[in-house]
Amino acid sequence: LKEYWRLVAVWGEVEVYKHLAKYDIPHITPLMCGGDIPHSETRTHKHVKPKDLSPVMHLCLHRLVLDFVGHRLTEFECTKELTQAVLHAMKAHWKAFRRAQVLHHDISINNICINKDGNSILIDWVFIPKVADMPEKGTWQFISALLLMKPGQLHALKDDIESFMHVLGWTVLSYLPS
Repeated sequence: LKEYWRLVAVWGEVEVYKHLAKYDIPHITPLMCGGDIPHSETRTHKHVKPKDLSPVMHLCLHRLVLDFVGHRLTEFECTKELTQAVLHAMKAHWKAFRRAQVLHHDISINNICINKDGNSILIDWVFIPKVADMPEKGTWQFISALLLMKPGQLHALKDDIESFMHVLGWTVLSYLPS
C-alpha cells in the first residue's frame, strides 16, 4: 500500500501503471487498485497571493496497492543479485521509454526492490507526465551531473541512465566489504 500527496497537474502513479500495463513492460509490479481519494484536495493554493515568495501547489491524496512483496536493493544477498536487480530495473526503464514513451525521473536505491526469488522491479513511477520533459527531479545522490550543474535543465533519457550507474556504484561502495 502506498499513499502520497500528488500534484494535480501531473499523472497519478495509478495512471502511469495503467499506461505501462498496455505495453507489457517487464520488471514492474502489477497494479491491484488505486486512485485519487475523493474530497481530499488541498485548498491552500487558492488563498496564496501572487506576490508570495514560494508557490503553494494544488495537491490531492493518491493511494495505490501493488502486487509485489520485496526488500530494498541494499539488502541484496550477493553481487550477482545486486547487478541483476539493477539490470532488471534498467530493462524496465528501457522498455517503458521505447514502448510507452515514459521516463522515470527518480532512479534511486529506494526505487529498485528485490523479492525472495531474486526477481526485481522498478517502482515509484511518480514524476512522470510521459516523455514531456521536466526540470530535474529525483533523489539528490543519484541525479546526473548535468542536472545538478545546470538547475532547470530538462530531464532526458541519458540522465536516468547515468542515475543507474550512480545507484550501482554507490551501493557497491556503501554495502560491500572493502
